[in-house]
Amino acid sequence: MTPPTPSTSSVVKRLGCPLHFKISGHTGPKVLFIQGTGLHGDGWLPQVEELSKDHQCLTFDNRGIGRSLPVGQAEISVPQMAMDARAVLDHVGWESAHVVGHSLGGLVALQLALTERARVASLALLCTFADGRAATGMTWPKLWVGLRSYLARGPCDVRHSSRWSCPNTT
Repeated sequence: MTPPTPSTSSVVKRLGCPLHFKISGHTGPKVLFIQGTGLHGDGWLPQVEELSKDHQCLTFDNRGIGRSLPVGQAEISVPQMAMDARAVLDHVGWESAHVVGHSLGGLVALQLALTERARVASLALLCTFADGRAATGMTWPKLWVGLRSYLARGPCDVRHSSRWSCPNTT
């Protein structure tokens, strides 16, 4: 088994925001990983550790997340985030890459594929959606889970949202 390749960290500044990124792996196909909100690029660590043995893996912190602060002069939007991803690709000199997007990162990856077709060798969309309106529709179960997790005190674990009530601990 080949040990994982150490990563190289750097930053590219775009519209007032320092976009922090890491490259792991020295040879093989290039893969750009785009994370969703609330999780920085290191969220891809399990995948990168394995793939960097025979791929070049690029992860970055989206604008406003992790070390990519302050946000700078640009709004935070899917098109803006896609252009941030393009700026990271430009900075590292990658003409194209396989692109993987998770959650909101899937929308960013899709936008990147639509605006920069020649740069996206393939597209993997994980746990995402094609239209923001589909993800924001409010239902009573969503409201209940959201309120429960917001107001919960004690052992109410939101990872088990299929249980619609918190266990009584007294």
